[in-house]
Amino acid sequence: AIFEFREECLREYGFKDTYWSEKEDENQAALQALPDLLAELDKMDPDDRALALIEGLLAGNIFDWGSKACVELYQNGAILEIY
Repeated sequence: AIFEFREECLREYGFKDTYWSEKEDENQAALQALPDLLAELDKMDPDDRALALIEGLLAGNIFDWGSKACVELYQNGAILEIY
C-alpha cells in the first residue's frame, strides 16, 4: 500500500521512472536471449525443465526483493534453503 501511494505521488507530480532507460535496455537484452533459452528448455526432460523454470522464477523474485532483503537471507543462511 505504501509503495503504491509513493508511485501515485511520484506520477502525480511529474516524476518519471529514473531507471526506465536501464529497464528498457535489460528487456531488449532479455528478448534477444529468449529464443536460445527456450530452445535449451525444450531439449530438457520434463523434470529438469520444471526445476530450471522454478530456479529462474526464484532468482527473479530474489532480485525483486532488493539488496537489503537478500543480504539478510545470506547472513542467516536462509537463502540456501530456497535452493
